[in-house]
Amino acid sequence: SHGNSADYEAGTEPIKTGPGHCVVVAPPAATTSSDDGKDSYKRTALFPWGKTRGQKFEDKTVVSERACKHLRNLQSQLNEDVTPVVLFIVNRSDCESVRACREKCPVFAEVLADVVKTGVKALAVRVRWTEEGECFFDGVVPVTV
Repeated sequence: SHGNSADYEAGTEPIKTGPGHCVVVAPPAATTSSDDGKDSYKRTALFPWGKTRGQKFEDKTVVSERACKHLRNLQSQLNEDVTPVVLFIVNRSDCESVRACREKCPVFAEVLADVVKTGVKALAVRVRWTEEGECFFDGVVPVTV
Protein backbone atom coordinates (compact mmCIF):
# COMPACT_ATOMS: atom_id res chain seq x y z
CA SER A 1 0.00 0.00 0.00
CA HIS A 2 1.09 3.57 -0.62
CA GLY A 3 -0.97 4.82 2.30
CA ASN A 4 1.01 7.38 4.20
CA SER A 5 -1.20 9.96 5.79
CA ALA A 6 1.55 12.52 6.35
CA ASP A 7 3.74 14.70 4.20
CA TYR A 8 7.48 14.37 3.53
CA GLU A 9 10.32 16.79 3.98
CA ALA A 10 11.72 17.88 0.61
CA GLY A 11 14.47 15.49 -0.41
CA THR A 12 13.19 12.59 1.73
CA GLU A 13 10.08 11.70 -0.26
CA PRO A 14 9.77 8.29 -1.94
CA ILE A 15 9.70 7.95 -5.70
CA LYS A 16 6.22 7.71 -7.19
CA THR A 17 5.57 4.15 -8.28
CA GLY A 18 2.63 4.73 -10.59
CA PRO A 19 -0.11 7.08 -11.71
CA GLY A 20 -2.25 6.44 -8.59
CA HIS A 21 0.60 6.93 -6.12
CA CYS A 22 0.39 10.32 -4.41
CA VAL A 23 3.43 11.74 -2.65
CA VAL A 24 2.97 15.00 -0.75
CA VAL A 25 6.08 17.12 -0.13
CA ALA A 26 5.81 19.71 2.63
CA PRO A 27 5.81 23.31 1.44
CA PRO A 28 8.60 25.58 2.68
CA ALA A 29 6.17 26.99 5.29
CA ALA A 30 6.32 23.61 7.09
CA THR A 31 10.00 24.28 7.73
CA THR A 32 10.95 26.72 10.46
CA SER A 33 14.27 28.14 11.56
CA SER A 34 15.53 27.06 14.95
CA ASP A 35 17.72 29.02 17.35
CA ASP A 36 20.87 27.62 15.76
CA GLY A 37 19.79 28.95 12.34
CA LYS A 38 19.12 25.51 10.88
CA ASP A 39 15.81 24.68 9.29
CA SER A 40 13.63 22.25 11.18
CA TYR A 41 10.98 20.22 9.35
CA LYS A 42 7.56 19.78 11.02
CA ARG A 43 5.57 16.78 9.70
CA THR A 44 1.86 17.34 9.07
CA ALA A 45 -0.85 14.66 9.20
CA LEU A 46 -3.19 14.63 6.20
CA PHE A 47 -6.89 13.80 5.91
CA PRO A 48 -8.55 12.34 3.93
CA TRP A 49 -6.16 9.84 2.37
CA GLY A 50 -7.30 7.31 -0.18
CA LYS A 51 -8.73 6.81 -3.63
CA THR A 52 -11.87 8.48 -4.91
CA ARG A 53 -13.50 5.20 -6.07
CA GLY A 54 -16.40 7.04 -7.73
CA GLN A 55 -17.75 8.76 -4.61
CA LYS A 56 -19.49 12.12 -5.16
CA PHE A 57 -20.41 15.00 -2.88
CA GLU A 58 -22.35 17.96 -4.27
CA ASP A 59 -21.73 16.49 -7.76
CA LYS A 60 -17.93 16.51 -7.29
CA THR A 61 -15.61 13.51 -7.01
CA VAL A 62 -14.33 13.00 -3.44
CA VAL A 63 -12.26 10.57 -1.38
CA SER A 64 -14.90 10.39 1.36
CA GLU A 65 -18.48 11.40 0.72
CA ARG A 66 -19.24 10.54 4.35
CA ALA A 67 -16.57 12.91 5.73
CA CYS A 68 -17.96 15.80 3.66
CA LYS A 69 -21.51 14.97 4.78
CA HIS A 70 -20.38 14.93 8.42
CA LEU A 71 -18.92 18.44 8.03
CA ARG A 72 -22.12 19.79 6.49
CA ASN A 73 -24.14 18.09 9.25
CA LEU A 74 -22.00 19.78 11.90
CA GLN A 75 -22.54 23.10 10.12
CA SER A 76 -26.32 22.55 10.19
CA GLN A 77 -26.19 22.18 14.00
CA LEU A 78 -24.69 25.65 14.50
CA ASN A 79 -26.78 27.99 16.62
CA GLU A 80 -26.30 30.34 19.58
CA ASP A 81 -26.46 27.40 22.00
CA VAL A 82 -24.38 24.87 20.05
CA THR A 83 -20.80 25.04 18.77
CA PRO A 84 -20.14 21.89 16.72
CA VAL A 85 -16.62 20.47 16.70
CA VAL A 86 -14.87 18.26 14.16
CA LEU A 87 -12.18 16.34 16.04
CA PHE A 88 -9.26 14.85 14.13
CA ILE A 89 -7.35 12.04 15.82
CA VAL A 90 -3.74 12.08 14.61
CA ASN A 91 -2.66 8.46 14.77
CA ARG A 92 1.03 9.29 14.23
CA SER A 93 3.29 10.53 17.00
CA ASP A 94 5.65 12.13 14.45
CA CYS A 95 3.12 14.75 13.27
CA GLU A 96 3.01 18.26 14.70
CA SER A 97 -0.23 19.39 13.02
CA VAL A 98 -3.02 18.21 10.73
CA ARG A 99 -4.57 19.65 7.57
CA ALA A 100 -7.00 18.69 4.85
CA CYS A 101 -5.22 16.82 2.07
CA ARG A 102 -6.21 19.02 -0.85
CA GLU A 103 -3.84 17.01 -3.05
CA LYS A 104 -6.13 13.97 -2.66
CA CYS A 105 -9.50 15.68 -2.08
CA PRO A 106 -9.78 19.41 -2.79
CA VAL A 107 -13.54 19.23 -2.14
CA PHE A 108 -13.03 18.11 1.48
CA ALA A 109 -10.50 20.94 1.96
CA GLU A 110 -13.03 23.47 0.59
CA VAL A 111 -15.89 22.13 2.73
CA LEU A 112 -13.71 22.11 5.87
CA ALA A 113 -12.64 25.72 5.25
CA ASP A 114 -16.25 26.72 4.63
CA VAL A 115 -17.69 25.13 7.79
CA VAL A 116 -14.88 26.52 9.95
CA LYS A 117 -15.50 29.98 8.49
CA THR A 118 -19.15 29.71 9.55
CA GLY A 119 -18.31 28.70 13.14
CA VAL A 120 -17.63 24.96 13.34
CA LYS A 121 -14.50 24.38 15.46
CA ALA A 122 -11.72 22.15 14.07
CA LEU A 123 -9.59 20.52 16.76
CA ALA A 124 -7.03 17.70 16.75
CA VAL A 125 -5.40 15.45 19.30
CA ARG A 126 -2.42 13.17 18.74
CA VAL A 127 -2.08 9.66 20.10
CA ARG A 128 0.97 7.48 20.44
CA TRP A 129 1.18 3.71 20.49
CA THR A 130 3.42 1.49 22.58
CA GLU A 131 5.06 -1.66 21.25
CA GLU A 132 2.52 -3.57 23.35
CA GLY A 133 -0.32 -2.02 21.36
CA GLU A 134 -1.50 0.44 24.00
CA CYS A 135 -2.69 3.87 22.88
CA PHE A 136 -2.13 7.08 24.85
CA PHE A 137 -3.13 10.74 24.49
CA ASP A 138 -0.09 12.64 23.22
CA GLY A 139 -1.28 16.23 23.17
CA VAL A 140 -3.35 18.71 21.21
CA VAL A 141 -2.03 19.68 17.78
CA PRO A 142 -3.16 22.56 15.55
CA VAL A 143 -5.46 22.12 12.56
CA THR A 144 -4.43 24.16 9.55
CA VAL A 145 -7.45 25.14 7.49
